[in-house]
Amino acid sequence: MKIFISYAHLNLPQVQQLADFLRMGGHDIWYDQRLVGGQPWKDQLRSQIKTSQCFLYALTPESVASAWCQWEFAQAVHMGKTIVTVKLTECELKGILAEHQYIDFTQGDSLETGLRLGTAVYAALPIPPELVPLLPEPDNTPPEREITHDTPEQDTLVQRLYDEAFQVYRSKAYAEAQELLHDLLHIAPDFADAQNLLTLVERKLPTPAIEKPHPKEKPSPRREPEVVKPAPKPAVLAASSILPPPFEWVEIPVGKVTLEEGGYLSELTIFDIEQFAIAKYPVTNAQFAVFMEAGGYDNRDYWTGEGWATREEKGWIEPRHWRDEHFNPEDHPVVGVSWYEVMAFCQWLSEATGQAIILPTEQQWQRAAQGDDGREYPWGREPPNEQLCNWHNNIGRTTPVKQYPKGASYYGVMDMGGNVWEWCLTEYETGTSEPGGTGARVLRGGSWFFDSPELLRAAYRNWFYPASWNFDFGFRCARLP
Repeated sequence: MKIFISYAHLNLPQVQQLADFLRMGGHDIWYDQRLVGGQPWKDQLRSQIKTSQCFLYALTPESVASAWCQWEFAQAVHMGKTIVTVKLTECELKGILAEHQYIDFTQGDSLETGLRLGTAVYAALPIPPELVPLLPEPDNTPPEREITHDTPEQDTLVQRLYDEAFQVYRSKAYAEAQELLHDLLHIAPDFADAQNLLTLVERKLPTPAIEKPHPKEKPSPRREPEVVKPAPKPAVLAASSILPPPFEWVEIPVGKVTLEEGGYLSELTIFDIEQFAIAKYPVTNAQFAVFMEAGGYDNRDYWTGEGWATREEKGWIEPRHWRDEHFNPEDHPVVGVSWYEVMAFCQWLSEATGQAIILPTEQQWQRAAQGDDGREYPWGREPPNEQLCNWHNNIGRTTPVKQYPKGASYYGVMDMGGNVWEWCLTEYETGTSEPGGTGARVLRGGSWFFDSPELLRAAYRNWFYPASWNFDFGFRCARLP
């Protein structure tokens, strides 16, 4: 389903998370493509609303006050679109918005809100047009420049730089616009409009191109990006002596794997994979509890710099669904964990065992899931069913990691399709396996929450930002030689 999201640009980070959440459900989202070179933005807005099946109004004080959001809402109502309202932050609602039932995301996503949102986009109904007046077009200020919040007066130089950067952005010279905005923010770091425009500009900058082979030539294999090994202790202990069962390693031999395009890959790409080992099961609640009891959330040494800063800012002391009876049985995969937290777990386990333990790269993950026979799903070519995996089968929650032996992968690795999405080491936009940074990281495997077989394919590539978490995000470890 195509969903149009109306929002105030000040709230872009929250809207990006909301959009990512909806994309995981297989929806086509339009929200941050308002200015297209050479085309009037008003025509673009009308066209995108008209071709959408659902209109989602992201409610915040800024969007409720925005003339553009009000105009978009009225357009959608008079086009007969189904309407969903989602409250991102507390705000006063008036008129039909006060009467229309909204979904409350002010506390972030959760099982309940996620399920309600997933249901709402299909169950939503149009609003009678007579209840919403058809508003005239706002003035010629583009939506990105609309100011609906208090902004300090900027001096002449700052405003001139901003206007220049904006015009350069409109001309699609994104690298030049980025340089101008960096100069501006050096002078006025709190200038919100410039920060928002910089976000737009950086999203437009192209990913470095990958040289394509001649059409008649078979792509030559690429070696997987080198993984920086954690520094182990001299003494070596078996992970199974530290973590409660079930835990064992599965050795994955040297081989090749073909990744689909997206992110840092512009086409199907073959990679050479060195030998490594991968955990047979996702990390369980009982195993993650050992990390917590060992002071994992308190020891700065286990965390990346960005991860520790995020942990302190958000006050994380445990996974977000740690106390939820739907998800906390000991033999279920741990969920509600961000990429930063699972990296800290791997670093802790590396030091505890003296072995090089890290998240698998997405190439390693797919090799362990797919093996050498090019299978569609980890278990083979048979479509997913209740005997093979946990995927939207009315259980409505995670399941024990040993529950689906018939769903084992080519190498006998369990739960690689369904149950939980699994974090990987790889950064989606660059392909790096370096542990630092804030770029989106790859997720693999599908989960219990979604009903699309496409998401369970061994080659399917998903991604999310490293500070994100959800009721179906988990992980498993890899061990390097």
